[in-house]
Amino acid sequence: MTFDLQKNQILLGNALEILPKIPNKSIDLVVTDPPFYIMTKSNIKFKHRADIIQNAHFDHFQTYDEFLEFTDSWIKSLESKLKDNSSMYIFFGAQYISDLIRITEKYGFRYKGILVWHKTNPAPKIRKSGYLSSTELILFIVKGNPPFNFLGQKKMHNLIETPICQRPERLIDLQPDSKGKYKTLHPTQKPEKLIEKLITVSSHQNQIVCDPFAGTGTVNIVCKKLERYCIGIEINKKFYQAAINRLRQ
Repeated sequence: MTFDLQKNQILLGNALEILPKIPNKSIDLVVTDPPFYIMTKSNIKFKHRADIIQNAHFDHFQTYDEFLEFTDSWIKSLESKLKDNSSMYIFFGAQYISDLIRITEKYGFRYKGILVWHKTNPAPKIRKSGYLSSTELILFIVKGNPPFNFLGQKKMHNLIETPICQRPERLIDLQPDSKGKYKTLHPTQKPEKLIEKLITVSSHQNQIVCDPFAGTGTVNIVCKKLERYCIGIEINKKFYQAAINRLRQ
């Protein structure tokens, strides 16, 4: 497999098999939303917006130890691919964030902080027995002294607020279900505005970004808009094709 690093590309396949083939010290920034090991199997239905369909087979592991081993493997694979001065933003479940920090430090990354994404339109609490799940954590780690474009005091809070991805940005599965309805394609598609903030702060034009778990290609799309190059990797054929279609448009 050959890589054109001066190109915005999405590759179909397993990240653990493709990452080792990327040239060493070629990546400036990683922005990725890997499996969390927290997705439930229950769908969430709405009256006035697309249902959230929990078709997240990518997030299912047999055991907690299997999940940690998987996480360790892809972090290890990325370590040699990142330049000496580079950054990573990793979306992760709050209950496992300390495990992620421990794994990244084992491979020489330096902890820089945790960002909180506040979803201004979270899914409602059906059973009303707890708080709404309206936040996700993003671990910010670095190697060396990477770019950091400080945007001003008012814009650099470690809390980023955006709505959950909605139509028309949120992709819909083009294949209807058994009832003839068109459902949300990807259960964890991130809004472009959120990804744009991370890439703008931690990279420059023409630098190389990588997303090993590309999903529907949001990091690739934002990189194209911001004049960065991106290597996206996606194992699910349906998500991959949707990402390719977005990139072409």
